[in-house]
Amino acid sequence: GYSMDITERVQAEEKIKKIGQHYQALIEKAPDGIVLLNEQGNFKFVSPSAKIMFGFSVSEEMTGNPVQYTHPDDLPLVLSELGRLLEDPSYIPTLQYRFADKNGNWKWVESTFSNLLADPSVESIVINFRDIIERKLAEEKLINSEVSYRRLFEAAKDGILILDAETGVILDVNPFLLEILGSSKEDMCGKELWEIGFFKDIAANK
Repeated sequence: GYSMDITERVQAEEKIKKIGQHYQALIEKAPDGIVLLNEQGNFKFVSPSAKIMFGFSVSEEMTGNPVQYTHPDDLPLVLSELGRLLEDPSYIPTLQYRFADKNGNWKWVESTFSNLLADPSVESIVINFRDIIERKLAEEKLINSEVSYRRLFEAAKDGILILDAETGVILDVNPFLLEILGSSKEDMCGKELWEIGFFKDIAANK
């Protein structure tokens, strides 16, 4: 018989195990969703936060293909970018699109795709994503606000000039004022206020 000191090997194995547990804990506790797809594009792994984000319990399995959850209007973009990703593994696109939850409700997500199929430790397409519905709602609210402002601006029966506060350059002028002055928007916008014949007193205007 013979004996061998395997202390270093055991220590190395313990270190690898701890590193694996560390990264597993990071994935499971991460607020952003993480999904791994196999070469056929089917679910290989779905992180707990991703399941919860879409109304599944942590113990439930998500099977099939993400295509079935992607909004039909957004699907062509997603498939096109995935195709490019498969052709060029160095390409890392970030996309915004709608994804269905367990009850069929659409959620806006922002996803970053990475092709790690050739990496023997991963062998997957990795998708990191977050829920951006609050951002989308804020953007929609801002757009609606801008539309409302524009309608009021265009319909106002008072003359309105919008100036750059620092330079006095005219940025916009509403139709009512143009009618009063008998001028056009092209004649006024982009000029300093005192370049316009009706406001010649430079010192007073400044």
